Amino acid sequence: MPVNAKIRKYSAVFILIVVALLAYGLGYLVSYFESLFLLVFLVPIIILVLMHYLGLYGLKKRLLYGVVIVFLAAVLIASAEAQVYYSTDHPVSASYTTPAGSITATASVKPFSGNFPAYNFSLDISNYKDLKDLNFSLRIASPGYVYNVTNNMLKNYTSGDQMVVYYVASPGSLPLGIYNYTFTFYNYTLAAPGPINAPLSTWLSDSVFSVTILYFIYYEIILLAGIFLMRSIEHSRSYMAKK
Repeated sequence: MPVNAKIRKYSAVFILIVVALLAYGLGYLVSYFESLFLLVFLVPIIILVLMHYLGLYGLKKRLLYGVVIVFLAAVLIASAEAQVYYSTDHPVSASYTTPAGSITATASVKPFSGNFPAYNFSLDISNYKDLKDLNFSLRIASPGYVYNVTNNMLKNYTSGDQMVVYYVASPGSLPLGIYNYTFTFYNYTLAAPGPINAPLSTWLSDSVFSVTILYFIYYEIILLAGIFLMRSIEHSRSYMAKK
């Protein structure tokens, strides 16, 4: 049996494999290059094109296999994005005007994730002049836990025109959970995500399901619209051919 004939015979399996590889790769790509995020919505269009050119015809077949393929694609994209998010840092920066002049502050926590490591929460301020008297504070919070770090608990050091205010949470001091934190100074706040104080498996089980459902809904809407549009075009061509 020729290769093309085999592919057409097992078109649903072939489409499933191609879309699975594509979806997983896209999940990583858009996680590292956020400006390319809209590329993820090409997945249902590619599924439809593959269905057409590989001979997966019939409304019922396309609807049935489409649900399975779309769901798999949604799971894989959500999983890839969650893994990248877990393993990379997510600093947040902002600019402010203070009595000492304009400054730029960057909040970060390292490591961003793990299973009860020591977490270093830091606020890196450039053009700081002399901000030691601005009464810094830090709030670390998860849905079931809040820890407030007062000014005298924070440490700082300077290097050139930069000042770093930081706090190190010792291993095991933060309960298991998904956190965010907020630095406050001179009536300003700078909030950032993290840390994810949980194993990767826990993070995936918490985050992948909700994102999968969103992708599945969007993909299914696009795919259904494409299926019925192509069906309408095929009926129109058939009608015109009979005339």
